[in-house]
Amino acid sequence: MKKTNLNILPFLAICFSVFFLILLFTTFNPTILSASTLTAERADYHSDTQINLRWVMTANAVEYEIFRNGISIDIINDVDLERNYHVYIDTNLVPSTTYQYYIEARDRNSTIIYTYPLVSIDTSQIKKPSIVAAYLDINSNEVFISWKNESLASTKALVYNRTTSLVVAQTAFDESSISFSDTALNLGTSNDYYLVLEDVNGNQSLPSENIKITPIDLPEIHASIKSGVTTITWNRVPHLNEYVLERSEYTDDQWLEWKVIKSNLRENTLKVTDQTGSIIQFRYRLRIDTDKYKGVSNISNPIKVLSPPTELNVLYLESGKIELSWSNPENPDYTIRIERRSNSERYITIATVDKNINSYIDTYQIKDNTSYSYRITAIDPYGNTAYSEISAYSGIPLSPRNLSVYIYENKVELIWEDTSNNESGFIVERRINFGDYVEIADLNENTCSYIDHNRSYLSNSDTCTYRVISYNASGKSRNYTNDVIVLPYSQIPNNLYPLITNISSTSSGQVELTWISSTYQTIIERKEPSKSNWEIIEALDPGISEFTDDKLLSNTEYNYRISFLLDDNVYLSSSSTTFTSITTNSNLPKNIKISSENRNTIKISWSVLENSSDIVIIERKTVLGTFIQVDEVKHPKNVWYDYNSNSINNTYRIKIRNGTNESIYSHELSIDDTTFFDDSQKSLSFEQLSNSEILLKWSDNSNRKSGYYVEVKKDNSWQKLAVLESNSTSYRVKGLLLNTEYIFRVSAFDERYNIVESSNEIKATLTNSTPSLIDPEISTLTNKIENIEVRILTSNHLVIKWPKATNNDIDFYLILQENARKEFVEIGKVKNEERFLIKHLNPNTIYRFKIVGYKDNFEISSSDIVSVSTLRKVTFDDIYNVPWAQEAIEALASCNIIKGKSISSNLYAPNDNITRAEFVNLLIKSMDIKQTPYGSYSDVQPQHWYYESVMIATNIGLVSATENNFFKPNEAINREEIAVLTSKALKLIGIAPANYDTSILNSFNDKNIISSNALDSFALLYNEGIINGVSSSQMAPNNLTTRAEVAVIICKLLEKIWLAI
Repeated sequence: MKKTNLNILPFLAICFSVFFLILLFTTFNPTILSASTLTAERADYHSDTQINLRWVMTANAVEYEIFRNGISIDIINDVDLERNYHVYIDTNLVPSTTYQYYIEARDRNSTIIYTYPLVSIDTSQIKKPSIVAAYLDINSNEVFISWKNESLASTKALVYNRTTSLVVAQTAFDESSISFSDTALNLGTSNDYYLVLEDVNGNQSLPSENIKITPIDLPEIHASIKSGVTTITWNRVPHLNEYVLERSEYTDDQWLEWKVIKSNLRENTLKVTDQTGSIIQFRYRLRIDTDKYKGVSNISNPIKVLSPPTELNVLYLESGKIELSWSNPENPDYTIRIERRSNSERYITIATVDKNINSYIDTYQIKDNTSYSYRITAIDPYGNTAYSEISAYSGIPLSPRNLSVYIYENKVELIWEDTSNNESGFIVERRINFGDYVEIADLNENTCSYIDHNRSYLSNSDTCTYRVISYNASGKSRNYTNDVIVLPYSQIPNNLYPLITNISSTSSGQVELTWISSTYQTIIERKEPSKSNWEIIEALDPGISEFTDDKLLSNTEYNYRISFLLDDNVYLSSSSTTFTSITTNSNLPKNIKISSENRNTIKISWSVLENSSDIVIIERKTVLGTFIQVDEVKHPKNVWYDYNSNSINNTYRIKIRNGTNESIYSHELSIDDTTFFDDSQKSLSFEQLSNSEILLKWSDNSNRKSGYYVEVKKDNSWQKLAVLESNSTSYRVKGLLLNTEYIFRVSAFDERYNIVESSNEIKATLTNSTPSLIDPEISTLTNKIENIEVRILTSNHLVIKWPKATNNDIDFYLILQENARKEFVEIGKVKNEERFLIKHLNPNTIYRFKIVGYKDNFEISSSDIVSVSTLRKVTFDDIYNVPWAQEAIEALASCNIIKGKSISSNLYAPNDNITRAEFVNLLIKSMDIKQTPYGSYSDVQPQHWYYESVMIATNIGLVSATENNFFKPNEAINREEIAVLTSKALKLIGIAPANYDTSILNSFNDKNIISSNALDSFALLYNEGIINGVSSSQMAPNNLTTRAEVAVIICKLLEKIWLAI
């Protein structure tokens, strides 16, 4: 065994003694034990604005005061004694800035028992944005970028062109998407962009990842049909790797909405086929919706399926002989097959003729007094067929009927209805006074009118009676028409003959007529050039002298004439050949909008034109000038920019022009650049409420703004204290220091036009204002606010209610905290009320709040802290292009008020016009009416998705049939109808305020075109903030409304309802 070295034992004994003494000393001296290091770390997520402090707690310390850069920022006295450390989170810091911290620990006597050593740390640079999407709209040549913002410091985003290093676009606020146009975007030339975030002090983030944009052409699409199968082809376009094929059908004189028929077409696919079944006319286009490109191609040539022969006629010539005639279709190449059958026999082919032949005489075994059916079929070389049928009878013809007589100045015209298809002709008979009937004309088959010129040679005192009968080889028809008696000319005043005095096309689908009124009923007749017969469209009461014909086709010629009804089937007219022709205006484009990129750039956009020959004419008017044409925009471009200096002060209008016609002008488009602040508002003032609190006050003069920023100047830069609602007129600033000068201002902003305007700056210095005598009523907290009720409404809204206060003149302030780490902030106040609607919250977020009551600027009551969580966000893939409506859409979707148009592809279709059925459905859901519907309309049946909401709306008196028991659920609804229905809904649920004086609408230039029954509705909703004008001078009552616009209206309506119930 090795011997132990005994010389080391004294040394070990000394070491042990020293260690024991140190342990004993520190055990009974807590100050030395607490001499630990304060640590400061950047937050993991918000490293540019947040520092986390951590320290070991000092024994016997009950309070810690935290200093940043030598200034006290907080005192912590809610010490958790069960743990031996503490954490403090310092937020709202400035990026790229050095901060120094130290902490003083105090005991129960407020004596400093330990000071933690000074630590220094830098906040990081603003975190760069993460690009979510970036693409080019090929039609408008606009770039759209959206991103994820991971910085709380950023107040705007800037887009740079990497080549020129110039800013090409920027957001006005802390937004997460932007669209812009760049003059450097030329076809085939790539441009690189990047995004940086910036705070109020000008600090910028690192650049985002590179965004490469290369403008390209759209594909050119063509279509052809063979054997009932349509082939669609297009050219290859570089950079495009996926397409969607859409088809639109033509029916009821209009093109219907586009429908997807083939999706996920890859770049190598340049041809597809389509079978359209019974559809007669249709067209195609390609939609591009990839990560890098959006847009639509040209519209293909319309495809018209081979049409059948039309205007079929049969004529029974004589026994054993029937003549057929028809009009051939306009298709280029085909033959005609003629078939016949009798009774229930099968069709047999009796002839085949060339397309130039349009008549045929059938002599094959024709029997007398027998019914036959004929089929005339067009057959083209590709196997496409189309036919029409007509029946014939080899016996006497049916009798004509409904004889009417038109009296002119020197003749009369007879008009009747031909009910037979086998007559050889018609015999017209006349009787003078009480004499016998005499034949005055023998007319050809298919004739429906006759002019009696001999009427002028008769005596002015003679009365004439007319009748008509048909005949063929088998004899005359069984009956004459009705007899019509024509009064003597002497009984007709010379000045009574009607005459149209004025006719005008007031819109693309409307014509207005005026004439000199009479004591007789007025008959309005219309004839389209493609039709041979006049159509009676209206019968008006005596004394009426004007008429508006609407729902016409645009860019179409119509003929009109008027007559006075003297007696049954007797009309007085000026002349059989006198009528007035007019061509309706072309259609204006839909969804005309104006916006401001900045104060010197105006953007006007519209929906892509349906007619490729249409040209958009842009006219501009300066403040003191007149309208002059400044540009022409051709299909398919649907956006125009004005880069002129101070263009924000200009007024614009547009119209459509093509080779034959033009539209009326649009309403005037302008961005009202009048100031938000008038002279009184420039005098921002303040009132000192306590030794640490002031009240900022200003006037609310403009209804254009979206809201206010309250700002304080620090280190020569403005920092936001709060964002307030648009009707705010005051704000309480707390936590101020005595004898310290502060500089404040209030800035009004308009989110639509990116306009921000600031008030004057004011300086505020607080002095000691402790009252010498305090009212005993308010010297202490006299009430505790209890029984708070919270209704979580959407992902962005909640309503808070509390019992009515016992004292009057109490201001209730709502103090809110988002998540546990953020500070409580004051978000608003109400006076003598017991409810508060909170808007613009974040989805799926926990909020803590309390209510504090003040009287005469002293706190007299408060509630406990209440925690709630908002609903989860429900969003759609296509609403980021409408940021002004995104929050409303998502809020309504989160509470199941609205749904998307396509569940499978998660699309909302924000720019589609909303239909009558869709809007009524939203109203019924908003009114929260649940009952069993009863009844139906001709076009609203139980199998329809909108049946329940439309019929409930009918049962409660909200809506009614349009005409002939039709509701027209799929028709687009205009702003005027929406205003009437919305105000009606408010009244039905009993929360509508009294009607407002319609003079509130005097600022709108188009007030005069608002229907009288809608004026009160617009006044009410405009004053309540539910509906605004499309600009500062246009209410546009006849404009159709998009699904995005309606979402905003419904959300504002619900906010009124939520506050009332």
